[in-house]
Amino acid sequence: MGRASITYSNKEYESIHRELLAMIKSPWKIFLSVNVQESEMALFRKHERTGRPIGDDAFIERLEWLLDRPLKSKKSGPKVIDK
Repeated sequence: MGRASITYSNKEYESIHRELLAMIKSPWKIFLSVNVQESEMALFRKHERTGRPIGDDAFIERLEWLLDRPLKSKKSGPKVIDK
């Protein structure tokens, strides 16, 4: 998995940061005002506890590619060694 390396100066980074914050300001207010079902809250709590992202396989695979790190849970327990 690879991704292009992009370097920003501090001034460019601050500008991008301000633009992103402005983009999410209004939707965030709407998001916070929406009633949430208890089943949705349980799902949020579960993923908050495990640290795993919420989303379908395509979304999580895209995040793994962008972050260049695994996010899906692996099989638990000791590894089986083939002889």
